Amino acid sequence: SLLLVRLQSIIKERFNIVLPLVKLYKCSTLDRLAGMIQDPSMSQPIVWEDKVKLKISYVRGAKLENPKPLRLTNKRVLLTGSTEYLGKHILDQLALDPNMSEIHCITVRSKEGQGLKESKIKNPSDKIIEYGGNLSSRRLRLSTNDFHSLTESIDLIIHSSANRAF
Repeated sequence: SLLLVRLQSIIKERFNIVLPLVKLYKCSTLDRLAGMIQDPSMSQPIVWEDKVKLKISYVRGAKLENPKPLRLTNKRVLLTGSTEYLGKHILDQLALDPNMSEIHCITVRSKEGQGLKESKIKNPSDKIIEYGGNLSSRRLRLSTNDFHSLTESIDLIIHSSANRAF
């Protein structure tokens, strides 16, 4: 798979075409690969403005009020990925920061209806509040009360979680 990433980079460099890795996986022969490179639909430039534009359907029903000003002290942070390599280091730094009062961590994928079984966080700080959840689920698979409480109180979200199942 790392060779495909390299191949993808070479194709982009030489032909100015971005072939998705999924499509490269499906090319089992050079003939198929050449056909994809020659396909005019593959040479369409990526319009990043369109890709990153916020779709109004995603925010329908959301409160569009003026945001609260960011606090300089007594901050409340939501951290994802706190049990992964990068997240552990971020968590340690946040726990040491005197300006942080609460660090809310969504840490484990729990099954529907189950809460947090046991803590996976090794940092003993009293600032840390851990939730069993799932980032790919509605409301992060948090209870309605927890979700609404977090949306009202969190000052900063640090998303350091990654989906490694691709």
